Amino acid sequence: MERAITKQSEDLRAVLGKIADSRKELGEIESLHRPQFLNDRYFTGEQLRVQFSICKKTLQTYRDNGIIAHTSIGGKFLYRESDILKILEENYRPTIKRLFGVK
Repeated sequence: MERAITKQSEDLRAVLGKIADSRKELGEIESLHRPQFLNDRYFTGEQLRVQFSICKKTLQTYRDNGIIAHTSIGGKFLYRESDILKILEENYRPTIKRLFGVK
């Protein structure tokens, strides 16, 4: 004989718990998602600020001074991943030990 599923049913609670866990995981995945367009990925300003621990004003200063390339769509700034990587490479400074081959 089959049991009825009620609000107090352990089966229902288990299913609802799994749904809540899945929603949390999807939220985490969504927060890591970067839009892709023409084979390049883009960061939002928020993603860049979190990734590099910089504030809104610093990011705005980088835009205003032409340090970081960006595009604006509907008031939202997007930053091409390849441009960010290029800036990181151009500003990379190896340690003195690495420069002189010291191990």
